[in-house]
Amino acid sequence: MTAGAAYQQPLPKSPLRIVLLPGLDGTGKFCTPLAQALETSWDVQVVHYPAHLSRYSDLLPWLRAKLVGENFALVAESFSGPLALQLSASQPQGLKALVLVASFARPPRLVPASFASLLRGLPLGSKAIAFLAKRFLIGPFKDNRFLTDFSLALRSVPNKVLVGRLGETLRVNELATLTQIAVPKLAVVAAQDWLVASRRTQDFRKAGWRVETVEGPHFLTFANPKGSARAIEDFLRQLPETC
Repeated sequence: MTAGAAYQQPLPKSPLRIVLLPGLDGTGKFCTPLAQALETSWDVQVVHYPAHLSRYSDLLPWLRAKLVGENFALVAESFSGPLALQLSASQPQGLKALVLVASFARPPRLVPASFASLLRGLPLGSKAIAFLAKRFLIGPFKDNRFLTDFSLALRSVPNKVLVGRLGETLRVNELATLTQIAVPKLAVVAAQDWLVASRRTQDFRKAGWRVETVEGPHFLTFANPKGSARAIEDFLRQLPETC
């Protein structure tokens, strides 16, 4: 075999598995671009939440039962951030690192939790709602797939569950948990996030987390999967287990 041929051989995958936790829809659909960007070097598992579970307190034992086996890094998007914090603070066996992407430890905006109940009667999976949501989730970043993908994802989950999950984000407070995570931890911040207030980034910095900013909107892993993957990989490759 020539030197050139040897150079072209794919690098062996890291023994560390990456577990991706989805956003509010829970379908994992918007994790796909990031999963594809990571799969060349890592074994990636995308978690799909049961369509009937909305409360963090119900999702936590369900998720804990799923995460058994080999060493893993937990990567949680948006809604899943507080859930990942709760799980990580309990020091589950095999957890080696925690990454939160465009997420928060307390409500992303100062909006009353009762606001969520006002959405119960709205067709959240409609193209009209997707168009309105696009401003906050994608902003000026053009993506022709968003309207269709967003509508399909939300139509696959009951309205009451989506509203329940939104209510959870507006009540959550895991500030104290930020300092209870024993494994290496990273917060990936979207530079143009119009949903999560920029002051929420300071919560991570004050708690001693590593913070990396990546160009993109709140749906960061969907709009900029390569930039998101690069930040995550740079962090994980510094861990002793992945060297």
